Amino acid sequence: MRDLKIHEFKIIDVEKNNKVINNEKFKQLCTNGMMNLYNIVQEKFIVKSEQIHDLCKLVLRESLWCKLEYNNSMTVNFGYDYYMYITCEVKKDEIIGEIINNGLFVEED
Repeated sequence: MRDLKIHEFKIIDVEKNNKVINNEKFKQLCTNGMMNLYNIVQEKFIVKSEQIHDLCKLVLRESLWCKLEYNNSMTVNFGYDYYMYITCEVKKDEIIGEIINNGLFVEED
């Protein structure tokens, strides 16, 4: 996001899981920001960069599911078992090195 100067994403294909979000144990783990974000997220909602962290937590905790996209230059999809698939046009060695150093995997086309 930093290298592409992306500050927001459009949310698409939203699915909410009310069972999870209404669970008392889950509510104890959520911040007010996470709960507010859950309530306002809808199709084509624009999520700002400062909200991405909370959104990812909500998705990875299975309270909602969505895809993120920015003008065909970057997309984020969430998969099974805590996988995030990030597609972008940037292929700088330093970025790829940073990703690998953080224990993540890079698949290049």
